Order: sequence, then structure tokens, then C-alpha cells
Amino acid sequence: MAFRQSERSQQMFLPPSIEEYVAQDDPVRAYDLFVDNLDWRALGIVADEHQAGCPAGHRLTYRRTCEDRRWREYQLDGGTCCACEHYKQCTRGRNGRKIVRYFNEDLRDRLRRQFEEPANQEIYKRRKQKVELPFGHFKRNLGADHFLLRGLAGVRVEMSLLASCFNVSRLIGLFGVAGLIARLSAL
Repeated sequence: MAFRQSERSQQMFLPPSIEEYVAQDDPVRAYDLFVDNLDWRALGIVADEHQAGCPAGHRLTYRRTCEDRRWREYQLDGGTCCACEHYKQCTRGRNGRKIVRYFNEDLRDRLRRQFEEPANQEIYKRRKQKVELPFGHFKRNLGADHFLLRGLAGVRVEMSLLASCFNVSRLIGLFGVAGLIARLSAL
């Protein structure tokens, strides 16, 4: 296992993004791409209150609910799956196909489809240019890659301090130190 070299002047222990750990040719990227491009409806996975489907038309039956993580599990028996022509496409498990659907899965699907529309892609490109800048400044320049305080009140206070630091540094960038002092003293 190769160790990552570091310097004593290193500001952060971890990189600002997990992307720096995962190489572009790493196989995990292919898995992510494969899963993200799956068309669940084309595969026959249609979740209603207590049933979901499979490509061969078999019905997966409701098995259990996890209230803590807010999902439902559906499963088809192993004998039916192993005899199916779509077995290798659906699952490799001997116990049969098993899927998990979150309570808000329909909302997630709708938002995913909405995100892929060209008009919305333009909005997200603008968001990337304008909104992501302060968060990048917080993480990279101020070293705030996580909140130090716990609870909503503490996070609000910490976020207010970070936003104030960003605003002051932005004002210094616009007016310069002397110009900012002159404008503040004129108030």
C-alpha cells in the first residue's frame, strides 16, 4: 500500500473532496456510472405501497420496513429468480432479487428527471458559478471542512461567522483595505 506524502505546513489532514482519493480510472467510477444510468422502470421495478416488479413480470412482495432509515424492502423467492431468463441481468443472489425503496423514492425520481432537463442544467451551471464560490472559500481558505459546533443553533452561529468572514474578504477584494476602512469610517 502506497502512503501519501505530506508536508509539515499542510493545512488540512484530509483533502477537501473525496474525489482526490479516487483515481479517474478507478473501477468504482464505472460502478457509479452504471448504477446512475439504470432505468428502473425499464427493468420493471415499479414500487407501489407493498409490491414491486421484475423484468419478467414477476411481483416482488413486501418483506419489511426500516423506519429508522425510512425504506421498504421487497423480495422475490430464489427458486423463481434462478429459473428466470433474466437472472444474470437482475441479481446473482441465490435468495432471489431484493430491492430497497426509500419512502421518498418517487420524489427523488421526479427531481432526478427534472435535473436532467436542458433548461434546468443551465440553472445549475449558474448555481455552480455563483453559489459554490462561498462554500469553496469556507473549505479551502478558511479550513472549515466540517462544523465544530453541534446542534442547529451552533451550526447557525458558525455559518454566520463564516459568511461574515467571506463578506469581509470580498469587500477587501473590491475596495482594498484602505478603501474599506475609509468607507466604514464614513458611516
